[in-house]
Amino acid sequence: MIIERRTYRAKSFCEQAAADFVKEVWEQIEFPHTFRIYVPITGPDDVIYHELEFEDFEERQTFWAAFFARPEMPGWVEKWKELTTSGGGRELLRLVE
Repeated sequence: MIIERRTYRAKSFCEQAAADFVKEVWEQIEFPHTFRIYVPITGPDDVIYHELEFEDFEERQTFWAAFFARPEMPGWVEKWKELTTSGGGRELLRLVE
């Protein structure tokens, strides 16, 4: 199992709106695996995190290629730019079972 953890920098006072937007998009695409969104209780301000689970790296690659090819993507990107700033990161983790 592959876990992808993404970190995003929200604009000031947009942390919850950005998290809500991620949740809204993920509900639209009906992601088939576990998906989690986090906002800090303590730690850095204006940050959101989300994690996605994939069976393997190939499934991850296929998913993201299809995701970015969706016709809704330009609208999602514009909304995302309203809520976030540049920065953040991505980690890929292998679950040890």
